[in-house]
Amino acid sequence: MEKKFLSLSLLSLLFIFSGVTYSEEQIPTDVFGSPPLIGTVKISPSGEKIAMYATPPKW
Repeated sequence: MEKKFLSLSLLSLLFIFSGVTYSEEQIPTDVFGSPPLIGTVKISPSGEKIAMYATPPKW
C-alpha cells in the first residue's frame, strides 16, 4: 500500500512539474537583449585606467 501511494505521489509531482514550462514570453530578456555598444576604448598613458565610451566622441 505504501509503495502504491509513493508511486502515485511521484507520478502526480511529475505531472505538476511537466505542466510548468518556460517560454520566451515568460522569461524577461530585456536585460540580456543586446551587449553594450562600446564604440571607443581609451587607456591612460600609465595603463592604470580604462575609459569606455558607449558612442564614438564627436570631434
